[in-house]
Amino acid sequence: MVVVPAGTVHTFRGLTDGVMEAMGERGMGEWVVVLDRDGTRREVEVYERDHLWRREPPPGIPPNTAEERRALYATTDPLVRAP
Repeated sequence: MVVVPAGTVHTFRGLTDGVMEAMGERGMGEWVVVLDRDGTRREVEVYERDHLWRREPPPGIPPNTAEERRALYATTDPLVRAP
C-alpha cells in the first residue's frame, strides 16, 4: 500500500504485469509534470469527464484523450525508467 499526500509529485511504474487499485479524493484534480525538450518543466492539468479525481474540463475545452495523457506521461519516462 502506498499513501501519497496531496500536492506531492509522484508516479507509479509497474515492473511486471499486475493489478493496481487507486483511490483518490473526488474532484481533487490531476496535474502532470511535463518536461519539455528545452529542459523546462511545467505542470499540466488533465481533464476527464466522470472520473473519480480528475476534474471536468472548463467550458470550451475538451477532455484529454487517453493518447494525450500517455504523451504527457511519456515526457518523464527518462526519470522513472526501471533500472
